[in-house]
Amino acid sequence: MTIDVDREAEIEQHDALAGRDHDVRRLDVAVHDALLVRELERARDARGALDDRAHGGGAVERPLARRRAAPARFTVARDRARQRPPVDEAHRDPRLVRVDAHSTVPSNYVELIMEHLPEGRWGGVGGRKDGVATTVQGRAIAAALGSRFGVGNSTYHHGVEPQEVDHIPFGAYPVAVIRDVGGWDEAITANEDFEFDYRVRQSGRALLFDPRIVIFWQTRQDVGAFFQQYRRYGQGKALVLAKHPNSASPRHLLPAAVVGALAAAVAISPLKPRWALSILAPYVGILAVATVTVSPTLVVSESQRWLPAAFAAMHLGYGLGFWEGAIRRIVSGSRGRVR
Repeated sequence: MTIDVDREAEIEQHDALAGRDHDVRRLDVAVHDALLVRELERARDARGALDDRAHGGGAVERPLARRRAAPARFTVARDRARQRPPVDEAHRDPRLVRVDAHSTVPSNYVELIMEHLPEGRWGGVGGRKDGVATTVQGRAIAAALGSRFGVGNSTYHHGVEPQEVDHIPFGAYPVAVIRDVGGWDEAITANEDFEFDYRVRQSGRALLFDPRIVIFWQTRQDVGAFFQQYRRYGQGKALVLAKHPNSASPRHLLPAAVVGALAAAVAISPLKPRWALSILAPYVGILAVATVTVSPTLVVSESQRWLPAAFAAMHLGYGLGFWEGAIRRIVSGSRGRVR
């Protein structure tokens, strides 16, 4: 789904994402686990440092003073009975709600999640990830991410019905589940969320997608950056499949197959140009059909012209990254990291 905003809203969204003093809703998260408290405190300090650099603060003194005076993006409440009202037993167990960088959530985000988690039947709950764009290329990227040609059967991009899924974006989880499956694998720096969800499902727990739960995610705003993003995703997917071969699905492997076919077509084109053309034609044809189908969702004609490039950047970046990750895994013989 593409969110097209007017200029005034674009400026407000851009400034909010840049960390400026707009009316950004504060989210006070009470966490009753000492380890999680420390992690959140470190994340808060790191975010403050990044905000300082984003405002051009070369020196430490000025940004630090401003950060102390500015309202906190979130607060960490330690586990003291006087800090929270009495709760019933169904709501006593702590939960962790993830909201990644470059994202904003509506005011009822946590409320909707908590409609499901206290039931005890879900290992995690998540919703739809809607792309927010502020540039011509960014709108094309957001449209590509919201289409089935772009992301296949990835429910969290275009699902409209509540259902059990294999992966939820960002997600909210009972802390007991996170501990039980061992947390996120820090050796996998891209696709680590899918790998974590796979272990949750392997533990016998289900993941729920609820389309009412929406997170607004700022896409990459130019096609080159989008290509590099999906290249990293592909590298991460190769590491995940090396660790969990049974986690593969057709949508994970198809981009790598496309890149392999295109590479073969280029290699044989000097000797067998017709064969090369026959290999290229199916993808080019499907790309053209997808562009014509998705273009009406874009009201700006300049964005429509960038749509084929956005599709190609997604597929070729992911496929190339997958082959790079697989080759690196074979050569090094180790799990490695995504750079």
